[in-house]
Amino acid sequence: MHVNGKMRLALIFCLFLASCGAQQAREARTWAPGHTLADLEQCMGPPDKADVRDGTTVAMWSYVEPSRSMALPLADLALLPVSLPISLAGAGSTSLSTSGDCRAIATLRDWHVVSLRYAGADDGITGHDAVCAPIVRGCLRP
Repeated sequence: MHVNGKMRLALIFCLFLASCGAQQAREARTWAPGHTLADLEQCMGPPDKADVRDGTTVAMWSYVEPSRSMALPLADLALLPVSLPISLAGAGSTSLSTSGDCRAIATLRDWHVVSLRYAGADDGITGHDAVCAPIVRGCLRP
């Protein structure tokens, strides 16, 4: 697949918009403390797993990012402002692929969130914890 000028701009624009996912994941970690499990369920849905021990609740939500790939000429790779998992796809081109998974884990004491953290292969091409954004996105909408 050859990437012309318009496609290059579209690719850069898409990466810019997608980088908002990493920002959303970071903001959710700041937003969550102090909220209740009911608040989280309202915006994240019911947790996939929850466990209560000694007054502490740990709730977990999971997300698996669909696998995506594309081929770029090597010259276009320099336009991308992030480090990516790459492999040489053939003469003069590179294959970019993304996939990942995230587990958002909330720890609650006295029914209020004390921390929200992420685990899994959650570093997408758009930044640290970017794969986690779909889980928490609903919590940050006005």
